[in-house]
Amino acid sequence: MLLTTSASRGNRGVSAPELQRPIEALLFVAGEALSIPQLAKLLDAEESEVATALQQIEAEYGKRGIVVREVAGGYRFATSPLARDVVEAYLLPPKTTLSPRRWKRLRSSRTFSP
Repeated sequence: MLLTTSASRGNRGVSAPELQRPIEALLFVAGEALSIPQLAKLLDAEESEVATALQQIEAEYGKRGIVVREVAGGYRFATSPLARDVVEAYLLPPKTTLSPRRWKRLRSSRTFSP
């Protein structure tokens, strides 16, 4: 069991704040989106408690560089749309803008011989 709670003592009823940390950890390491039923089973918690904890996590991360997204019937961490420019600059190759003169020089410097 991942979480020691009243549920582990046979009495379900984990508070949403207690669930936030393990949910964040699971979303961080998961290779795919995790559904509320999956999270509830992993944490031995009620689905309503997991849903409440996810809402709180979404609210807390809402304006950060990482957000919680609902994807394919589950939840996962994703980069924030507010950080799109910097993420694209990191992930995409830099665009090269050559002047027409440099393009001409580049083309003429190439030799096409068999």
